[in-house]
Amino acid sequence: MGFDPHAAVAARANGHPDCSVDAGIDKPGSGFAFQPAGCTPDVDCVGVRGLILAIDNIEPIADGATLFRCTVAIAPGAAPVRYPIGCFAALGSDADGAAVPLACVAGSVSVSRACPGDCDGDGQVTIDELLTGVNVILGTTGVVQCPSFDADFDDAVTVDELVTGVLDALNGCPGA
Repeated sequence: MGFDPHAAVAARANGHPDCSVDAGIDKPGSGFAFQPAGCTPDVDCVGVRGLILAIDNIEPIADGATLFRCTVAIAPGAAPVRYPIGCFAALGSDADGAAVPLACVAGSVSVSRACPGDCDGDGQVTIDELLTGVNVILGTTGVVQCPSFDADFDDAVTVDELVTGVLDALNGCPGA
């Protein structure tokens, strides 16, 4: 699978992808590696390859089964958008090694801000940040100056999104 560097698969302490095979398919011999081979996690890896297998269990995997799950590490400063997770080069074989047709489903990871209007990510909304939101609405600056206001990912700041920022400034950010 391929991923955007802003929403990359996390690395474990040993440098391997933080992925695990689904227990329901009983394939304990499975393993995962970052791609391309030799890449450095959080630097230049763009994907993960999974080898799903078991030596002692040659039962077929059911159609539609979840094969594995991976933890995603959202990069600091990642914009609040949907990042694609690609699925490609799915290959499979039966117990005798004969090719089996496979399909996989691509997906995405949605990044949102816990505190709309918190432009610098410090857990609070300040007057300066609210003024940035007003300037985005007025068209004197772009939403890129404070993407946390854009709660619905439409590349614009609306009055209701600004009001949410005002409420966060008055009441504090959720979870802060």
